[in-house]
Order: sequence, then structure tokens, then C-alpha cells
Amino acid sequence: MPFTQLRFHIVFGTYWRRPYLKPEFDDYLFPKIGGKTKEWGGIPLAINGWYDHVHIVCALPPALSVSKYVRRVKSQTSGDLRRTFPERLGNFRWAKGYGAFTVRPDDMDDLIRYVRQQKERHAKDEIRPWWEKWEED
Repeated sequence: MPFTQLRFHIVFGTYWRRPYLKPEFDDYLFPKIGGKTKEWGGIPLAINGWYDHVHIVCALPPALSVSKYVRRVKSQTSGDLRRTFPERLGNFRWAKGYGAFTVRPDDMDDLIRYVRQQKERHAKDEIRPWWEKWEED
């Protein structure tokens, strides 16, 4: 069994950065992402977001590539959101791209705190641009 200590910060957005992700959906979406992460052998460390994007800090098993993980999370959650909230999210979809970064152990506490404070930071426009990057396609 391989041993790794790789931690990832993954960011992806809604299609056309539409503000679909109202706070009322957080209690459904974030645990769903965490549960899928665990189901696939990963460890969710922090999950949060803003109206148009999601941040995930996690450890992934070596056999699961970041691209496969993101593809699975986006596929399963978009379908789940459309089925569970058809009247409000019937047309929901994620943008094609994403950002993924490895995280130094010394930066983990700061990053986890940052992700957990997404709503407060965005509301005050106190974001850190280097932790908010993703390719939209």
C-alpha cells in the first residue's frame, strides 16, 4: 500500500459563473461532496464556496487522479442538484474547467480557515486571488 501526504486545493465554478449556489443549498451540496470524497477513498478537509464556485481541500488516494476526481464530483453533484431542486436548479451545470493545487503542510491551517470563511471573505471582498483561480473553458 503506497503512502502519500498529498493535499489538494480544488476550485471549480458554475457554468458562465452564474450565481446558482445560494446558501440554502450548502447543507445539501457540501456534505454530498464530502461523502463522495470519502466513498472514493479520499479525506475531505474543508469544503465551502460562494454563489458561483466551490473550494475543496482534500487528500486523494494515489490511484485516483485529480482530473478523474473532479470529473466524478461535478458529474454526480450536478445531477443530484438538478434532481433534488428541479424548480430552482433544473438547468444547473458546472463550468468545464477547474483549478487544482498541491498544498504545503505549513499552509494547510491557513487554507482550511480561508475555505471555511468563504462567505465572510467574499462578502467583505477580502479574497486571496491566488486561491480563487480556476480555468472556466
